[in-house]
Amino acid sequence: IWEEVNPLSAGLMWTVKMEKGEFLGKARLAEYQDAGAALTLVGIGSPTRAVPRQHYEIRIAGQAAGFVTSGTYSPTLGAPIGMG
Repeated sequence: IWEEVNPLSAGLMWTVKMEKGEFLGKARLAEYQDAGAALTLVGIGSPTRAVPRQHYEIRIAGQAAGFVTSGTYSPTLGAPIGMG
């Protein structure tokens, strides 16, 4: 979570209690809620054995669709995975 990827974008608003009083970043998060998420964080897989790396471009059907925020090799799945 950072400026571009906030709890709203990451689908983590269930962890934020907006009604519980003031906290650092509350006003900005309220603005994001009103405007809607500019980004949506999703899980991704890699079609190769290459691990997705931060800031790599994500493409869908040849079109730029976003960027990788993190990636690693999943021993459970036996494949590279990431978030973007």
